[in-house]
Amino acid sequence: MNYVKGNSIFTQKMNNNRYFQILYDPKYPEESIANLFNYPDIQHTKGVDLQIKQKAYSGESFSYLISLSDFQCFMSEDYEVFTGIEKCTAESAEFTVIYKSKWYNYSHLLFIQTTPQNLFDKKKPLKAELSAFIPNHNIKNLYKEYLK
Repeated sequence: MNYVKGNSIFTQKMNNNRYFQILYDPKYPEESIANLFNYPDIQHTKGVDLQIKQKAYSGESFSYLISLSDFQCFMSEDYEVFTGIEKCTAESAEFTVIYKSKWYNYSHLLFIQTTPQNLFDKKKPLKAELSAFIPNHNIKNLYKEYLK
């Protein structure tokens, strides 16, 4: 598999590698997920929606539907993006996307649960949970077993 090794955060599996050989192909769901989130392409994100449940510090939660391309446009300039795939089988895909602020000491964490098929047929929105404005030292605590 041809790819350009990107930066990693907390663990080698949470990275922003870029795969050139396969951009968006059901035969390679993990590489497709990495490309879809780390290096968005309007051609492949078109038609992909996120059904986001956002938890606020106050305990309230909000639910909204947004296109993946709109979400990525909002995040594009001010964040470094890292994707970590936690599970990817024929039936289930679970992965975390960290949007680390380039300028401030916080990150947004997006956890997505879907099926590989749903990534490509685009019939249902991807179910996601968003935790926003997490101080970076708190994000590190989530991954402390991977830190040296």
